[in-house]
Amino acid sequence: MWDVYEEYLIFKPIKDGFEDWERDSDTYDGMRDQMANRILKGRRLHGEPEDFNF
Repeated sequence: MWDVYEEYLIFKPIKDGFEDWERDSDTYDGMRDQMANRILKGRRLHGEPEDFNF
């Protein structure tokens, strides 16, 4: 029984770390979308096609 508790103590911080990563990845997804929209808008304003085919 002690081994199970020791494993719990080892993996608990790792689990918490993944939850933080998931929150951060949502933030990065939003930032990525904002940057992509800015790039596409800039291409449109310069008369270029609104895509990522440079």
